[in-house]
Amino acid sequence: MKKKAFTKAEKTSWIDGKREETKANMETMIDQLLNSDNISGFLEKKLFKFPDTVPCTKWSMLNQFRMFMLQSMDCRGFKQWQEVGRHVKAGSKSAKILVPIFKEFPKTDDNGKPVNGPDGKPVKNRYIAYFKEIPVFKAEDTDGDPLDYQEDLDNVRNMDPSVLPLADIAESLNIPVKYDLSSSEYGSYSYNLNLIDGAEEKEIRLCTDTEQTFYHELSHAIDHILIGDSFTNSDKALKEITAEFTACYLASIYGTQANMVYTRHYVRSWSGKKPPVDSLLKCLNRAVNIVMFIAERKQTAEQGQSISV
Repeated sequence: MKKKAFTKAEKTSWIDGKREETKANMETMIDQLLNSDNISGFLEKKLFKFPDTVPCTKWSMLNQFRMFMLQSMDCRGFKQWQEVGRHVKAGSKSAKILVPIFKEFPKTDDNGKPVNGPDGKPVKNRYIAYFKEIPVFKAEDTDGDPLDYQEDLDNVRNMDPSVLPLADIAESLNIPVKYDLSSSEYGSYSYNLNLIDGAEEKEIRLCTDTEQTFYHELSHAIDHILIGDSFTNSDKALKEITAEFTACYLASIYGTQANMVYTRHYVRSWSGKKPPVDSLLKCLNRAVNIVMFIAERKQTAEQGQSISV
């Protein structure tokens, strides 16, 4: 039996439908990303580093966040679970991850002529046409051989999150924290490099006693250490959203619940009413790195080792 041949119009209509579906999925993801409970919960999960043999470690931040929303941090395809000696339980329903489907078109110059590369072949531009849903199953819906990371994961789950540092992290980074309640802003992190002697001048200034503000400015300081200086407006927006995502997590684990209303307003003020999901995911990835920096620094201090910036 021959497969049905679709007309060009039918193919175009199908792709347009997939694009609309993708757009709706992205808007849902934005709303989920701007929920402080989701931000803090995801960052806490990311404190555990899975082995490179776990497929999801190579997934995009988008799909890793989708896994978290499915209440799992390890999803794999049916055959992938079989390869590690596990089987999907009867009656389990698959979850879906989004895989980008790319389309290509010839690159042209200002006169509309095709551009060739050094090898003489036409240069093509790629773009994401839509996202395809791929079925995967959660680890929680499988049985079989023990996972090679299970013991380490159990140890992390039994950790007391209050062991993460606060003011002592700023102190270890040689960043003084000062209060200035006369200012109209909430707080700031400043950094200056003396070009003559190479001395660094760093300071966190707090203009409120709200702990979330301190977490926000501390995140700025660590983000600066990890990625260096940025000067464009778009980079500044990413910095601010990253710091607020991290502050949500730190506020939640210290028992001072994050101010979700403020967080949503703050993020939207820097990214617009409908922020692009890829930018939010970049910020979430940077927030993960900041949290890992804090956790690793604490572990080093507990082991009695010297720490350096």
